[in-house]
Amino acid sequence: MLWEKHKELAIALRNQGLADCLAARFALRPVELTIFGQPVTFAHLVVSKSQQSVEKLTKGFLLWQSQSFDPTKGHAPFTELIDDQPQNQRRTLARLMQTLNLANRSIVRELKWLESLAPTPPLISADQRGSLQSLEIIQENTEYPFWSASQGSVVSPAQGITLLGHGVRAFKALRTYMTVLSKSDPADYCSEIGEFLKDNPMSTEISEWPP
Repeated sequence: MLWEKHKELAIALRNQGLADCLAARFALRPVELTIFGQPVTFAHLVVSKSQQSVEKLTKGFLLWQSQSFDPTKGHAPFTELIDDQPQNQRRTLARLMQTLNLANRSIVRELKWLESLAPTPPLISADQRGSLQSLEIIQENTEYPFWSASQGSVVSPAQGITLLGHGVRAFKALRTYMTVLSKSDPADYCSEIGEFLKDNPMSTEISEWPP
């Protein structure tokens, strides 16, 4: 697939990723809400929007450099390594991962953790499909009820995803990624991320509510 005006699409992806970053930061705040007596926070939104921001910034980065890159496939480029993409795009991502690891030895691991919280269907073998399944196979994610080992029950992400345990960690991973990416090549794509960070300081202190 070849995208007409692929750089325009890449810029749109990048800018939506930056908008998702703002949404994540806005949600990184203490709230006192309840649903039928159960305490909830916006932590699941912080993690979800942080993951989506990384995904779109990365896809825009790859598309800017190759009009054959398909940004509609997959939601976890660092985990899936875009295996079904051409070799030149895999090399581009591999170079980016090397740059990230040089800047911060844990950042790629943190990005993969972040991607693991995107919702994915439970893995069920073909011979078991249609049979009753244990709720314990539902993995932790930001959008659908999942099994919480600590609580021994199914919980909603608004209950099970926490600000300190998940939200702050997710946003720090996003901020680190953006900082490194902003100093990378191609500058025509990446430098605007640096300008965004100058205009929008990204503190991870939950007590500092953004305006």
